Amino acid sequence: TPLRPLLDTIAQARDKDAIAAAMGRAQGGFGRSLFGAFVGDDAKDPDRYTLYMGQGGLGLGDRQMYIDEKFAPQRARYEQYIAQILSLAGWPKPAENAKAILAFETRIANAHWTRAESRDRDKTYNPATPAELAAQAPGFPWATYLREAGIDTAPRMVLRQDSAFPKMAAIFADTDLETLKAYQAFSIADTAAPLLSKAFVDAE
Repeated sequence: TPLRPLLDTIAQARDKDAIAAAMGRAQGGFGRSLFGAFVGDDAKDPDRYTLYMGQGGLGLGDRQMYIDEKFAPQRARYEQYIAQILSLAGWPKPAENAKAILAFETRIANAHWTRAESRDRDKTYNPATPAELAAQAPGFPWATYLREAGIDTAPRMVLRQDSAFPKMAAIFADTDLETLKAYQAFSIADTAAPLLSKAFVDAE
């Protein structure tokens, strides 16, 4: 019941702009976004704070879990879990959507930088204005996302995994709306699960 208004908003989404809006709102609530945003000390100018943005969107712990064959059992179990959560949330076609969500997240994982690459302090410092971000990574409704995340007034941001952004934006643009809606519905229910009824808590 507490999830119903959030899930209804996703179910009624008519376009991908609405999905980007939900991803923006997930910054301060329930759900998941392909991109994460946080404010921290500027690595090149420690006297000021800076908006950082990085890759995100995965339900499993690391990109390798989607790619490495040794994690096949974990992927199979994760797909079952996605279907279980969607079923508990009353989302249609849980098994079919679970397969589509896992395939979507796998494409995102392939676009991600590795952990080692993400630790490089120089490679992960890539300043950009919102206009430059939109030009570098077309296919994602950046203005909507930034507004709904409450970070649209920042004049600049630092992109941590800059070369992943255009790939992830392209994957978003290439994915059908029903899969994106199911992905967002699952991520809302998944992140809220520890606060919900026993069935959700036990599943999570």
